[in-house]
Amino acid sequence: MATRSLVDNPGTGRDGVSVPPVGWRFVDGEIGPWSHHRSALLALARVRFAFLLERPGCRLLVADEPAMTRHSYVMGDIGIDLDFDWRDYATSIMVCRITLDGEPPAGYLVNAGRQVRFHLSRVLPRQGRPPKLKRFKDTQEYLSDSFQLSMTSLEVDASRLRESIDQVIEVARQLFADASTRQLEPAMSFPQRTYVQVVPPPTLAAPSG
Repeated sequence: MATRSLVDNPGTGRDGVSVPPVGWRFVDGEIGPWSHHRSALLALARVRFAFLLERPGCRLLVADEPAMTRHSYVMGDIGIDLDFDWRDYATSIMVCRITLDGEPPAGYLVNAGRQVRFHLSRVLPRQGRPPKLKRFKDTQEYLSDSFQLSMTSLEVDASRLRESIDQVIEVARQLFADASTRQLEPAMSFPQRTYVQVVPPPTLAAPSG
């Protein structure tokens, strides 16, 4: 598997590929006027979730596509996926079952009729209700609210995960063991994403507290 430095450009989108909102286009892996939002989300995630790389054997795999980026922290048979959807600057954190090839599974929550991911909230329930987007008057206001919500969610979820990572892995293994006996519909198989293993610089460490 190829490797690259974490200080490399985290986005490798394809030039000229249109994504919502209509009229905005990827340029050098970024979405025009919102490139600073993309960089801010990825930078925050790299710092706040760096504690996972302190676990023995943990590897960071990155998949870049025109409309999304996924950071997968692989820890043996269990992984933590951070998905960034650049169409609306939303983020989601999931727990996945790592394949025998040592990579995150194809698909989203289900692949080939099997549950391969659970949202973090299923494994580590939140206290109270998460904040919701307000009504928005236009696309820019919606994207701005979505971005702020994603930044807040990354901070909160990283803190909760840091405190409970051993519990999360244990609960996830039990959930996947239970799910392995169930066949889900539709039993579609999805193509695997292309992942690159990222090597963090020695100076990158999660802040204490």
